[in-house]
Amino acid sequence: MARGHTQTNGDGVLVDTIHYESAGVSLTEKAAQALSEDAELGGDIRVGQVKIPVEVRLRKEFKAGGGTSRAVERMQFSLICRRPAVTLRGTDIETLRLAMWAELDRSSAISWEQHLLITIEPVAGYGEGVSEGLRLEERTVWKGITRDGYEMLREHSHDRMGIGWTYRPWPGAFTDRRGRVTACIPATGANKEAMDEFRGRIRALRAKLQDLVRPDTIAATLANLSGIPLLPPPLPDAAASVAGD
Repeated sequence: MARGHTQTNGDGVLVDTIHYESAGVSLTEKAAQALSEDAELGGDIRVGQVKIPVEVRLRKEFKAGGGTSRAVERMQFSLICRRPAVTLRGTDIETLRLAMWAELDRSSAISWEQHLLITIEPVAGYGEGVSEGLRLEERTVWKGITRDGYEMLREHSHDRMGIGWTYRPWPGAFTDRRGRVTACIPATGANKEAMDEFRGRIRALRAKLQDLVRPDTIAATLANLSGIPLLPPPLPDAAASVAGD
């Protein structure tokens, strides 16, 4: 005999609410705005246990019949977390709870991506005399992305506040000490190899420049600066040279 169609009571009847707890940060709307503006947070930030409610619902399937009464054909439990959105169904609550906790553990995990900050800074010597130079700097930072899309920055700091990891919202654009936007690129294998080659070419350039100021070449170098392809065209005036720094 063919089976009749079944109907359910949707998500089921709410029978209990349990809570998943994890260490986290709770921000008021004011604190979230202050954090985005890198302002003082005051007392609006709270660090502690964050509770995520999980609904325990009893779900029933009814066998469709010809009369007004509906016979229960099957019952099962539903564990429903609204945010992040996770729904699990089964007949054993403890098994469902363990599975839900595992899902929420994964949802709170952060995916880290390695990035490189690339800058070229002017370098001048100390003491007597006049000097000019440059420093190519490559610094590693990490971009963290939570499951719900929040982006954060992790970097290793060594300053008066101490040595260790510091965290802040991902800035989008990085700036140097002068406020100029600096390059931030993913630390892919291709980018790392290209940076190795870039540094090698700078070392080769330095060797060529050293050849130009040897005792037997310095006079010819100064007499023919415009004829040296390594050097850029002359600046209009000394003021432009200062501005270029």
